[in-house]
Amino acid sequence: MLPVGISRPQGKPARHREASVPFPFIKVAVLSRDFIKIGSKQIELNALGEGIYTKTGTRVIIVGEVKSNITLKETKKFINTLKAIEPTLKSEVFTLLFGFRIHLDARSLAKKEGIHLFVSYGKELHQSFFYQELRAAH
Repeated sequence: MLPVGISRPQGKPARHREASVPFPFIKVAVLSRDFIKIGSKQIELNALGEGIYTKTGTRVIIVGEVKSNITLKETKKFINTLKAIEPTLKSEVFTLLFGFRIHLDARSLAKKEGIHLFVSYGKELHQSFFYQELRAAH
């Protein structure tokens, strides 16, 4: 079970929230909303940050999307965003979707694409997915 906390630093409005997501195999400082510029286009990401795999010391970029209701359509949109920004990322990428509800078809597509899913009650959906394989790899 992986607790996921959303914190709001004192004095900052809610739109500047930063997420603290402790993973047992990645050391992460902070994830925040940010933009990646590709040509003349700006792509907004809900969760962007850097981490280090604790076992290997390898740098990893964390890219995520935060939605209250993760549907198949939202998952496909996120995958398209990942494909668009992939050429600009110079490290291994850890992808995640965080939501209050995750539809079954969205779960299946995320699993197929290697995207990690986190739900609002603070758990990665690892029991039915690939958590053990990921832990073993890193």
